[in-house]
Amino acid sequence: MKVKESYNSYEMKLEIIDYYGFNGCWAITEHRNWSDAYVIRKTGYCAEIEVKVSKSDLLGENKVIKEVLERSDEDLYNPSLSRWKKRAKYNKHEQYLTNPTNCFKEEKSYIQQNNTPNEFYFAVPSKLGELAKACVAGTPYGVITIGEYKYLNYYGEERTSSGFHILVKAKKLHTVKLRPIDYQHALARAFTESWNYRNELWPDKYNLYKEKNS
Repeated sequence: MKVKESYNSYEMKLEIIDYYGFNGCWAITEHRNWSDAYVIRKTGYCAEIEVKVSKSDLLGENKVIKEVLERSDEDLYNPSLSRWKKRAKYNKHEQYLTNPTNCFKEEKSYIQQNNTPNEFYFAVPSKLGELAKACVAGTPYGVITIGEYKYLNYYGEERTSSGFHILVKAKKLHTVKLRPIDYQHALARAFTESWNYRNELWPDKYNLYKEKNS
């Protein structure tokens, strides 16, 4: 069987959704924090997955992570560094790596509750696996590869397979589980996603519905 060598972002997301959905998890795309994929496990923990298909994109994200890690706690909250705060990626990694439970303080706003996932992964094509592994070194982040990978079987023999593979298992950013309202928001996103896919599959029916109700 010919192994697929390259993947675009859409194909990567399909592989991720298919894997987690088959294993009994909720899996949706484009949910909180602009996550490419968002997974809710049976345990009540969630994982955010960021898809990177190019080396330059991965290195750009790694640069932001380094900027977060190389600043002292005093610098992180210094108002004079507002130029850093304006960058969404910096803000996200700053929260995940330095103060992951800060978002649980405001009870009135759902967007401030459980906005930090329990785990964070980068998903990359297998050819970028080792680079991604080096990028997450020293962080609790994990790495997922899509494509061909090697593994050891029960007898310690090296084998080759293809598809979804967890190269580096992520560590917990925090241990607060999702609440009922978080499931409601995820379900609402899943419904919207399902409706959008239906419209793509059957555009004629969707256009006819619009004409009747316009």
